[in-house]
Parts: sequence; C-alpha cells; structure tokens
Amino acid sequence: MNKALKQLLFTFDYELYLGADSGSVTKCLLEPTTALFNLLERYNCKGILFVDTTYLLQLQKLAKANTFTKATTDYKEICAQLQFLHENNWEIHIHLHPHWNEATYNPTSNKWQLNNYTNYRLHTLDVNTIDGLIKESQQLLASILNIPITQLDSYRAGGWSIQPFEYLVNVFKNNGIKYDFSCLNNHANLNENFYYDYTNIVENSIYKFEDNIGEISENGSFTELSISAWKKPSTQFNRIGGKLINKLLWKAGYTTWGDGKAAKTPHNNTSVVNNNYEMISVELLTMHNYLCYKKFIRNNSYMQFISHSKMINKHNLHMLNSFLKHTVAHYAINTNFREIPEIKN
Repeated sequence: MNKALKQLLFTFDYELYLGADSGSVTKCLLEPTTALFNLLERYNCKGILFVDTTYLLQLQKLAKANTFTKATTDYKEICAQLQFLHENNWEIHIHLHPHWNEATYNPTSNKWQLNNYTNYRLHTLDVNTIDGLIKESQQLLASILNIPITQLDSYRAGGWSIQPFEYLVNVFKNNGIKYDFSCLNNHANLNENFYYDYTNIVENSIYKFEDNIGEISENGSFTELSISAWKKPSTQFNRIGGKLINKLLWKAGYTTWGDGKAAKTPHNNTSVVNNNYEMISVELLTMHNYLCYKKFIRNNSYMQFISHSKMINKHNLHMLNSFLKHTVAHYAINTNFREIPEIKN
C-alpha cells in the first residue's frame, strides 16, 4: 500500500535576537542550527534557511576591517556553517531586518544592541534603497556559497511584514525573486510600525500572485508558500495546560538555546488579530500540542514549519524527533519545495 505524500517544509530564520541584547553567534546560530541539522538529517530531511543578511552585512564590515578579532571569527564561522549546509542540500536565502543599519556593536561583549525600530519594516526605506539592500544581500550569499545569484530566488520578510506588496513588485522582479515565504496563516499585526495582515489569504496554501500578496492570480509572477498555523482549542483547560507545561519545562531547565533578548514589538490583543491561531514551529512544539501537530499532518498534504534556531530547546528537539519518527512511518514526505507540484509544474 502506497503512503500518502506530504509536502513538509522546515524553514528557519537564521538571526540573532533583535533587541537590546543580540545574544552570541555560538548560542543563537551555530549550536542550535547544528543540532537541527543533525536531527533532520537522521530522517533525510532538508531545511530552508533564511539568513538575516542585514546583520551579516554589518558583521562583514567589521570582519573586513579586521579590528575586532571576535567579530571576524563570528563571520568566518557563520560562513563555514552556511557553506556546510549548502553542500548538504539545504536551501539558503535572504531575510531582511533593515533596523540592523542602526545597530551598535559592543566589542567587549561581542554582542549588538538594536534599540531603534524606526526602520523595522522594509517599507520605511525608499525603493532604490531596498533594491540596493537586496542586491547586496544576494551578492553576499552568492559569494559565500559560490553560487550564481540566480539561485537566490526566494525571500522571507523580517517580522512577516511584506505588505503592501505593490511597493516591492518591481524590486522583486529586478532581482529575480520568485518565491515568498512570508505569509503567516490567520495572523495579523495592525500596529503601523510592524504591520501585516494575513487573515484573508487561502488557509495553508501555495498560490501564485502578482501585486497583491493576499490575492490569487493564476498567471502571477510570484508564488507564495504560506506558513502553516493551527487553531488552538479555546477552552480554559487548554490555555492553562499549555502554560503549566511551559512553566514545568522552564523549571526543568529547558530554556531557549539563544542567550539574547527579543525585540520589544507590540504583540498584544490590541494589535494582533486571531490569537486562537498558533504558527507551526519547532520552538512551539511541546508534549502539550504534539497530538495537534500529528493531527495537522494527517489532515493536510502541505505543512510548513517556521522556526528560529535561537529559540529552540532540547525538549523541542525531542518532540520534533517523535514527530518525524511518526511522520516517516506513516507517510511519504518531501522536504524540497522545488519538488512540490505547484512549483515544479
């Protein structure tokens, strides 16, 4: 009996913390990404890495100046890891957080501070600046990976903020970007400084679009591969149970791998819509919602994880191992987005 085919994408935002304390490269990037690679490799799964090139461009400047030994070492180790992942058939693409241009580096701690969120959204920059930033980012990754720029055809927006897309259409076309991974199903943040609204896109879908990222266009120039989200039970029992599990895990020492502080962006009931939905993510996968992830893959042919290496813990890895063990036993899986029929055909 043939197993049902599941399109299972593991996407990761490869970035430091975006607040007052960036954390270290070792704890936020190198160690957790290696752990994720080793686990996925066990099941012959590949990942898609969206590299915060706005950070990497800043780090490259320090490395070229060769003034700060620790920063130079960080840059070399990041490049080595990206090269290793590419050689092992992971996809590597750009991810932009433009407020890195206002970041300050502390050579003593070898960390960064990001306290200015004026340019958190890409849309705060003029079109020519955005075009230049994308070109620089693609050139940087192409040089690190030793690949043609044409292979860097995918994108994820920093903070999921890619709307209104008509502002970016020509920039994307000029730089050969065809695939977007920014739309987070059933989520919205209505604060103008961090704005996105994906409450009306087709749920858990892959579709073509043109100048409106939320509107299907059969002959569109771009393809959206939306991020999966599951609807949490709204019962008080479920809410309390989730909080209790997280508290117990914290007390047991299952803290996030990263050692920095998150950006202070407004995620509260006044700005965020549909709090009953939660993105599918390695860092959110616990014993509490494990059965919900199994149910999701059972009921859907497409499932995209969005995860952040810096935010995972060892319990998350344990549960991901259980999820993968179950999934490969019951289904045929594809983790290469280019082999998905909607993309391949």
